[in-house]
Amino acid sequence: MAKSAKSIAKTIDADFEEKTTLDTVYLIDGSNREVTLEIIIGAPGQTAVTDIILQDNNIVKGKKGSIKEFPLGTNKALNGKKIFITTVVTDTARDTNNTEEIIRLRGGLMFIEYKLFKIVKEEGDSAIFTSVIEFFKI
Repeated sequence: MAKSAKSIAKTIDADFEEKTTLDTVYLIDGSNREVTLEIIIGAPGQTAVTDIILQDNNIVKGKKGSIKEFPLGTNKALNGKKIFITTVVTDTARDTNNTEEIIRLRGGLMFIEYKLFKIVKEEGDSAIFTSVIEFFKI
């Protein structure tokens, strides 16, 4: 019986675990500097649809593919707010079953990048990535 990609990854790295959820805090200051968000979909050839809610406002709905860097608001305006990101990545690449979402935030206290990933069983399967990020002023 053939080994799955996940079992092979576990053989190489015993601590390997797929990561499909994120619940974290992004540190900001009280400035008027813009905080930006960028979402990169991978592995190459995978397709995706993303919805983003900032507090109670649906700011992105049904966006296909990666999302170029765009402003969310100033550090001061974002304090205490949460952003909710839901992305469905579908394996449409023939050469791999890896699905991935990279979330990049800039403009707060530091640049940060979060990576979510899952190995699906076969071509055409989907992975759902969910993220909640709270903006916190220190």
